Amino acid sequence: MALDATEIGPVQYAVVAFPGGTLNGDVASALGDVVKSGAVRIIDLAFVQSEADGTPHYMELDTVPADVAAALDGLDGEVHGLLSEDDLKDLAMSLPPGSAGLFVVWEALWAKRLVASVREAGGELAALDLIPHDVVVSAVDALG
Repeated sequence: MALDATEIGPVQYAVVAFPGGTLNGDVASALGDVVKSGAVRIIDLAFVQSEADGTPHYMELDTVPADVAAALDGLDGEVHGLLSEDDLKDLAMSLPPGSAGLFVVWEALWAKRLVASVREAGGELAALDLIPHDVVVSAVDALG
């Protein structure tokens, strides 16, 4: 499916670092579950390995661990290449040395209708952020 900028829902990205370079198929399988649920559509996906000296090496799908490739192989859709080589380089430099990284860009399909309604009503997104997990845990713990 081609991207249509006038119809696309909210787009987000995540950079996930795996210290020690341990990227496994369970993460890819969980990502596949989110896609299959209809909550998101993957727009771009990339992998990088950061050497101990911080030098990044980009991994093609056929060079990632076999269990990761197998888990991603079942995903419907196509990767659109939204991330440029410069984007990947910048993202790779944010990884700790000696780690593996997963870069994923997705469209939040669950919010597509809401965003369209907001746009039609002349609304604009004023703020959007994620609350870090440790902050949520602390707040929940404080509730007792």
